[in-house]
Amino acid sequence: PDESVFHFRDFATEMPRMYARLGFIELSPYKIAHELFGHLKPGDKVAIVGRFVSRDANRLQNSTKSGQIVSELEARGIRARLVTDGPMQDFCFLKSAHKELVGAAMSSYVKWAAYLGNVKVARFYSVDSPRNKRARNVTNLVDESNQFYTHSKLRPRMKFEVYKE
Repeated sequence: PDESVFHFRDFATEMPRMYARLGFIELSPYKIAHELFGHLKPGDKVAIVGRFVSRDANRLQNSTKSGQIVSELEARGIRARLVTDGPMQDFCFLKSAHKELVGAAMSSYVKWAAYLGNVKVARFYSVDSPRNKRARNVTNLVDESNQFYTHSKLRPRMKFEVYKE
């Protein structure tokens, strides 16, 4: 209940030849730790959930993106862990987040978890980069939040953020 939950989509691993052309750019491990989770203090906790996290958990920590995220967070004194239970259990874990749920705005998986769960704050981020702009994939967050989140209980919980690549 007292940890932030991060859904790391990892489009670069899933589709290494196409992710950039499609505009599926995500933040670097450094920016995830220092900007996306810049509000956290030493001793705070982050659970990282994602499609490739279970595979990454079995490798050397700094040789994978999720391992690099853990290292960057831990360098700031934040306690980070990889959650590796499989797709159904991962969704249930995301849905059961209490404090905050964070993920890429392009991911319907994390959005559905936020809709169906009861998290205090769900933060969806987009990356403002030339590649995302070429692919028309920088979410117009103001329009999306104003247009789609009119329900009185959803709107205050759903936050949309844009970060530079």
